[in-house]
Amino acid sequence: PKSRTVAVACDRLAANHYDRDRLAPGVARAAIDVPAAIAVCEADLARLPCDPRLLFQLARLYGYAGDKAKTLAARQAAAAAGNPTAIFLLGYLDFEAAGDDATRCAAARRMKLAADRGNYSAQLTYAADLVEGRLAACADRATVGEAAAYVAAARPAADGFFETRLADHLGTDLAGHMASAARTRLSQQMAGTWRGTFRRYDASGALVETVPSEVRIAFGEGGHDYRQTNIVRRADGGEERIETTGQWDGDRLRFANPRAEGWFGALAGDTTGLSSVLQITFKGNRPMVMSELLTVSPDGTHRMRVAQYVADGRIVRRTLIDETRDPAAPAKLSAGCESGRGHRHNHGEQGEKS
Repeated sequence: PKSRTVAVACDRLAANHYDRDRLAPGVARAAIDVPAAIAVCEADLARLPCDPRLLFQLARLYGYAGDKAKTLAARQAAAAAGNPTAIFLLGYLDFEAAGDDATRCAAARRMKLAADRGNYSAQLTYAADLVEGRLAACADRATVGEAAAYVAAARPAADGFFETRLADHLGTDLAGHMASAARTRLSQQMAGTWRGTFRRYDASGALVETVPSEVRIAFGEGGHDYRQTNIVRRADGGEERIETTGQWDGDRLRFANPRAEGWFGALAGDTTGLSSVLQITFKGNRPMVMSELLTVSPDGTHRMRVAQYVADGRIVRRTLIDETRDPAAPAKLSAGCESGRGHRHNHGEQGEKS
């Protein structure tokens, strides 16, 4: 529903400091005359029926008055009217009390809905639960990338040292999970022995050379994160071998050999997880940069590569390579990832802080 933008008397008497969208300054529990505030808020609600914010603030006041039935009814009415804080709080309480995965995941969906609608507490709590592995049984849980976006959205509103530390730690944890997932996916795409046809074209697009090629890629051997051997067998019978080693830098693989250095990483925005990009800068008196797009078939057995070489702002040559992976290598690619388990974060008294 369209949010109210003008404060009324109830807001001024009972606005919650932890409601980031409040219309009046937050009022501490000790400063509230609970019976008087309830009377004012009920009168405002009579003038503005089903107002989500008024319902949520009444739930807070009924809780202070010790009326559990009215507290729950007001929270449920506020959630039904679209108040994201009430949606989150009910989901959180049900999640913590759940005795089975089905109930827990249904509650998590409500927390995620509140996070999607921008609720600060939902964004941090849902992200923490994902990092800690508490949502592992929920097939419709957010991705690690979505959780990272929640934390990034919540971070500017972090209030005080401990909430700031929580947001920063969650951001770091989630970035690590994303980097780990990217490394796993890229390793699966690359590992093994690839054999195919290397076709070189000149700057005008004319085919210059077609030769068989072989690329051997291994991870974690010889003290290197990555080792690659390129074998090109030329038409004259000669053979060229190029050895390259590299190390992971977050979600990118950085590598070098005597002739060049570069990096390899996932193609940004590719939801299939099957495409990646490679950039190499060649050493020498005439610096040249190669940019390559790689796409792997869904079953992991075929790879298609297209590259262009640029020097002084002009195309020098292009290459096309089609390859098949040795069947001894793992074929099926995994686009998913699992969130790890961390320390349980203390969010304080959720009924009040939310």
